[in-house]
Amino acid sequence: EYTKSVQAQVAAYKMNNQWEKAKKLLKSLSEITGEFNEKFEYATLCYQLKYYEESFSILGWCQEAIKLNDSTKVYEYERLATISEYFGSIHRKWNFWKESEFVYFGALEIYEQLNSEFPHKFEIAIAETYNNLGILYSNMNSLESAKKYFLKALGICKSVHCNQIDKDNLIARIKYNFGLLLLDSNHYLEKIESKAFLLQSFNYYSQEP
Repeated sequence: EYTKSVQAQVAAYKMNNQWEKAKKLLKSLSEITGEFNEKFEYATLCYQLKYYEESFSILGWCQEAIKLNDSTKVYEYERLATISEYFGSIHRKWNFWKESEFVYFGALEIYEQLNSEFPHKFEIAIAETYNNLGILYSNMNSLESAKKYFLKALGICKSVHCNQIDKDNLIARIKYNFGLLLLDSNHYLEKIESKAFLLQSFNYYSQEP
């Protein structure tokens, strides 16, 4: 009952954009219960609020907790992939390119394995990871590799089985990132394509409530 009460208060803080209060309360809850779910939620909120060192530390605890559990449950493999995605993004923000690349590919490997066992269920996660790799290689100025993974992400999105809103949102984000990459190109046709991608992304977000 205590946990439910605190979680309800955290949700209320989030709805009112009182993010620091939500963080403080969630931290207290995760320390009191010591439970995985509360710690993972706290790590996720820290990431969203750009407390990357704190998020990285708690995510490490979550990763070890899953490994020690020695479970074959699908949702735990999915959580491992999600944690790797967070690690990849944090490393990328810290400019640790190789570390970021390594954990992104680790996440991709898990998602592809799960998708082979449960067809179509993890396609959106694979596309998300390709998009993240595209951003990473853009940051590394590895333009051909970045283009390769943005195109892979868009290719999956053409036939992905998921909620249409999630699909459209991901496509808009990929096109925005891809558009920024092509904008720096010296090729005229790629600059034209860049403007089209950025305009399509802008049009999507301008229609959002």
